[in-house]
Amino acid sequence: MRGKISGFAGLLLFVALGLSLNTAPVWAEDDSMKSANPGDKLLRGVENLFTGWLEIPDEINDASKETNPFTAFTYGVAQGTGEAVTRTGVGAHDTATFFIPDYDRPHMDEEHVF
Repeated sequence: MRGKISGFAGLLLFVALGLSLNTAPVWAEDDSMKSANPGDKLLRGVENLFTGWLEIPDEINDASKETNPFTAFTYGVAQGTGEAVTRTGVGAHDTATFFIPDYDRPHMDEEHVF
């Protein structure tokens, strides 16, 4: 009798563990679970302020997938410079106004460079 109880408890533990592991990725990928607070806005602002320049090589890379290297470089530098100035400016704005409530609305289409 004792062996059946410990076997049943082991089966119950196995099923519970399997169910909990099955639901973990759903919680991790759900954007509605994110909390929006001043710290999130400040972090996003500082990140964009210091990584805005990475838009230049990113745009060169994107343009190189569509055109030849010379055009990709010239167009990518021009497009990337515009994006870098915008992202850096948005980062400065978010950093300076992190205490004003609009925490869950990033001002750029892509919240991060990459």
